[in-house]
Amino acid sequence: MRPAELRTFRESLGLSAKWMATHFNVPLDRVYGWESGHGPLPDGVADALRRIAVLINEAVERAIVTLLEVRGNGDVTAPVILLRYCSDDELWYFHPELRPISSGSHAVMLGRICQTLAARDIETAIEYMDVKWYLSWLGQRTDTQHNREKWAVKAMEKNDRTLAKLKKGLVDPLTLTIVN
Repeated sequence: MRPAELRTFRESLGLSAKWMATHFNVPLDRVYGWESGHGPLPDGVADALRRIAVLINEAVERAIVTLLEVRGNGDVTAPVILLRYCSDDELWYFHPELRPISSGSHAVMLGRICQTLAARDIETAIEYMDVKWYLSWLGQRTDTQHNREKWAVKAMEKNDRTLAKLKKGLVDPLTLTIVN
């Protein structure tokens, strides 16, 4: 893999150079060296990135199939809300099956899902998973996909109300506190 191909491929997967350095247990400068042609790319790095690409593609395909099956049953008429995780640790806590995919790669997955669903005229929205708020909201209930979906709807409603108040001038945009 040529240096420009390596960087382009890494970025297309939503992976940072820092993630590469950590994952391959090398200094960050070494990753930049690989991407600028200063130093050989070790055996296995390109293959590892290709395996991550396969994981991403398979996860996107599973998500699309599942969403379309539910939509086909008439169970989903509202926009599909997708959760975005702010860190690798949060992503892996809620989705251990996605390890070693990074939260940046997960964002790429969400983008692909949104594009695919938009091409089928299915509206989507992405909401950040606020882990502290979610766990507080969850209380004694069990963490399930269904509960995450219920929380995501509440989060979207809360954020939409805040945005509406911001547009009406009822919220101070710097502090997001109610002024009326």
